[in-house]
Amino acid sequence: MSQLFKKTKISNMALANRFERSATWEGMADEDGSVTPKLIKIMTDLAKGGVGMIITSHAYVQPEGQASPWQLGIYKDELVPGLREMTGDLKIFKNLFLILLMLLKGLKMPILMV
Repeated sequence: MSQLFKKTKISNMALANRFERSATWEGMADEDGSVTPKLIKIMTDLAKGGVGMIITSHAYVQPEGQASPWQLGIYKDELVPGLREMTGDLKIFKNLFLILLMLLKGLKMPILMV
């Protein structure tokens, strides 16, 4: 059990511990996929709780790739400031990594491409 609390490394990422928050769907983005204060709060709360790595919910990179409402998006430049704000609030936590999970075309990916 004590191994969970020890610092570790994944490639060149030095993590504070071995706790990882895996990708889930929060449903906390705005309708256009932009970051909301509620989403920033959940990420900050996870970091305050001591998790070493956070993988966000899957983000769509093209409008037609949106799999569900309130899904995080990264398909236009106007969404970057919100993502920057979310990551900026987490910079105070040492050895924490936030990984953005991006999906191309989401549920509309042709079977032959999978």
